[in-house]
Amino acid sequence: MKTWMCLLALLACGPGLTTTANAGNELGVRAGGLDDFYLGVEWQTSARFGPATLAPSVDFGMGDLDAVAVNGDLRWDLLPIPDTGITIYGKAGPTLLLADQNNEVGLSLTIAGDIGLRKGRSLQIEWRFGLGDIPDTKLGAALMFRF
Repeated sequence: MKTWMCLLALLACGPGLTTTANAGNELGVRAGGLDDFYLGVEWQTSARFGPATLAPSVDFGMGDLDAVAVNGDLRWDLLPIPDTGITIYGKAGPTLLLADQNNEVGLSLTIAGDIGLRKGRSLQIEWRFGLGDIPDTKLGAALMFRF
C-alpha cells in the first residue's frame, strides 16, 4: 500500500508546470544512509519554478527505520565549476515519511554535487538534512540517466 501511495504522489507532482526547451528529464537510482540504509528513485524534471527545477524522489528505508520517504524537492544549481562538468546544487522541500505505525511530515534541505559523466549520465553525491519528524541526516549517491 505504501509503495502505491508513493508512486501516485510522484505522478501528481508533474502536471501544470512550465518547462524549458533545452532542459531534459533525468531518472535515476539512489542509495545511501548514515543511521539506516535506503534505496530509492529520483526524477529530475524539466518543470521550472523560477530558477528552480522540480526533483521529486522516493526512498525505501531498510533496517531500524523501515519506512518510505516521499521527497518533493526543488533544486537550485548554485555553482557550476568551469571545465570540470561538476555543479554544486542545493535542494529543499517537504518530506512525507510513511511508517507502519504513523506518518510524519518534515522539511529536507540538501547540499550536493552533480558530476557529469559520459552518454547523458551523471553521478550525484548529496548530504540531506531533515527538519521535523524525519531522519536528521542522510549521505547518499544517485546515478542519473537523461532521457
